[in-house]
Order: sequence, then C-alpha cells, then structure tokens
Amino acid sequence: MIPPEDSDLKIHKSLLDRDPTAPASVAETYLDYMIRTLRLKFRECTDDTLIQDAATDAILNYIQHPETFKPGQSKLSTYLIMSARGDLLNALGKDKRRKDREEFMASPVELPTLPGNNIQEDDKADLLSGIPSESDNRGMGALNEMAEELFPDPVDREVLRLITEGERSTAAFAKVLGITNMREQEQKETVKRHKDRIKKRLERLGKRLKTNG
Repeated sequence: MIPPEDSDLKIHKSLLDRDPTAPASVAETYLDYMIRTLRLKFRECTDDTLIQDAATDAILNYIQHPETFKPGQSKLSTYLIMSARGDLLNALGKDKRRKDREEFMASPVELPTLPGNNIQEDDKADLLSGIPSESDNRGMGALNEMAEELFPDPVDREVLRLITEGERSTAAFAKVLGITNMREQEQKETVKRHKDRIKKRLERLGKRLKTNG
C-alpha cells in the first residue's frame, strides 16, 4: 500500500522542525514500501541486500537533508523511490563489474584479443597455453596471486577492466589514465603504450605459469 499523501507533509514538517521522533516515523512509514517497490522494479536483482541498502540509504539521506525534498513537485514516497533507484543502479553496476573481474581472473582462458594491439594468434596461443583450466584449483589460486602481483597499480587494474569489457573508446581509457588534457593523437599513443605494457605483463604471467607447470 502506498503511504497516504497527507503523511508526507506532516513527516516532512516534523523533520524540518527537528522533531526527535521524525526519523523513526520516516522509516516506519516508507521503508517497507520502498523495499517492496524496488523488488518489483528490479526483479533481475538477486541480492536483496543491495535493495535494502539502497532503500535505507535513501531514507538516511533524506533525514539528514530534508530540504532537498520539494513537496510541490512530487510525493515523498516517489522522491524516496527515485533516490533509492539511483543508488541501486550504481550498486548493481559496481556488482556487475566486480563479478566480471572475478570471472576474468577465474577464467583467464577467455582473455580477449586486446584492442589496439597487434597480437598474433600464435602469440595468443603461446600466452594461454600455460594457463591452467578452471578445474585446476591450485593453479587458479596461483594465477590469482600472480595477477595481483603483476597489477598492483589500481590504474592498471582499471585499464585491464576496460580491456576485458571490450571498451574501444580512447576517451574512456584517457579518463582512467588522467590524460584528458592531452591532444587526441597524444591520448591515442599514450593509451596504446599502456595497453602494450599490460599485454606484456599478461604474456609474462602466461610464461611463468607454463614454466611452473
């Protein structure tokens, strides 16, 4: 059931007046409704914690900054849902990127051809030949440790993430590398150097695994 509209103004005014009971009233009136609504809108979200956190954060943000709600523009329930929706979309995006990185590290044989680099098929085969299969748990653990060792710089890890996601835009890489102030050609050359460097590290990783195997 949608919270009654007359409760909006009453609760909102009590927050503005710093009524000590107002925060609890906000949570009691809107939290369950928000969680149910978000579950319906985001059926693809399998982690209910993300939904609950988004709803809770939206309420806390409103309690801390009640002046951001404009009663004449929307209902309070609508305002809170929209706020939680933005947080949930961000959380789902981060969760997907995390899972993609974990999948990449757990299945290195799926490593794509790096865009912008002239990787020959023979080189790629040589790179992947020493990487263990998913069934080799000990080998996969070693691979994960070596990968973390090879990419200690978070910027390198972000570049690697873009590569594995199939990103081809120079602008996306330039933003990560902090070189957006450069001319376009300089950006392309700098991005290519970073991609080449990461490619060589991946090749080194493959050779080490092949030698150790």
